[in-house]
Amino acid sequence: MSIRQLLHRLYRPMSPSLRAELKWTLGAAKDVLRKAKFWTWVRAEVQPAGCTHPVVYSGSASQREAVELHLSGTAARLHGDADAVAVSEFPLPGSLRVPRYIQPVVPLSGDLDSILDGYGDKLRRVVRQQLAKVSVQRADTPALVAFANESMLQPYARERYGPGADQLSDQTVKDIAHRHDGRLDIVHAAEGPVACHLGFERVRRGKRYWNAIRFGFVDSVFRHPKRLHEINSVNVFLATRYAKENGYDFYGLGDCLGRPDDGLLHWKRRRGGQIDASQCQEWFYVRLPERGTCEFLWNTPLFSAGFRGVNLRLHLGVPASRTDAETIARYREMSFGGLSEVVIHVDRPMSKPLRDSFESLFSASTPAPRIVERLHRVEVHAAIRALS
Repeated sequence: MSIRQLLHRLYRPMSPSLRAELKWTLGAAKDVLRKAKFWTWVRAEVQPAGCTHPVVYSGSASQREAVELHLSGTAARLHGDADAVAVSEFPLPGSLRVPRYIQPVVPLSGDLDSILDGYGDKLRRVVRQQLAKVSVQRADTPALVAFANESMLQPYARERYGPGADQLSDQTVKDIAHRHDGRLDIVHAAEGPVACHLGFERVRRGKRYWNAIRFGFVDSVFRHPKRLHEINSVNVFLATRYAKENGYDFYGLGDCLGRPDDGLLHWKRRRGGQIDASQCQEWFYVRLPERGTCEFLWNTPLFSAGFRGVNLRLHLGVPASRTDAETIARYREMSFGGLSEVVIHVDRPMSKPLRDSFESLFSASTPAPRIVERLHRVEVHAAIRALS
């Protein structure tokens, strides 16, 4: 008996939950081995686009671009007298453990009406209007699978990500569509097939997840933003409904960059997605600057978490130069579910109305995260020293 056959015989009797844990552990070990190749490391000062601070990065050369993307912002210039932000692929003293990816998941403990009620008013109306106009057909024949892949999955990926889009092979799509824990559904509207959803089941720690792998749309949908918004929204809700009706605990909306300002992450948040970092295997460590911390986090908010994504935190900055009204406007879209804490870094103590606004913003989450105020006085002390 070969080693491969022996491993297969040992693997087959395992529970789905244990298989998922083993797969995660092997993936995490592989990433640690990649990081341990110190001869591939670089140490360089980089300047992410729109970042308020210079960044000193130490790690694999292959991850440098990912760090620059993650710490990019919208600032027009560097913060005055800004200290460098230290970033590494291995832990740094006093650093934040930042996930590269986040998976928003929709908890399915409530009924479908309560899930839909969590959508915004306009989005809820769009979904209800479209539900009356669409139907779902499972792609259960080779011809239907090929049609969905060639007319929706692949063209939409090319339109969204360009010619270099990471496409699934024809065989992979076929295998997922036909296996017992996978499914490919085609959404029909009055004009014919308009969208599809490729998904599969995973069991993690005894909880069942229905996970989105790919969405696809026909050309007449994805080239028209209004129609894409309508069909994309109802497509997600149809998959959520399938997961709920088939006894799943969560519907996984797929990976997003672990950036609180990421547009796709907010798109999924508005459709019921609570953030989950438990499956992330790619992390880096960010040590905040001694001066200008609040300005940095205002421009570039960060998530951080412990091992396996526990104690997921959101770090926000409130510089002294910002008014309460500006602060509320800046963070009104940050009402993520799934957080254990929201850490607000401030140059001066928050006013009671501002703190009440933060409490209200995150109160809808169950359980609501703890609001922690962290005061930075470096700039104040520096000014006092300069005067003396």
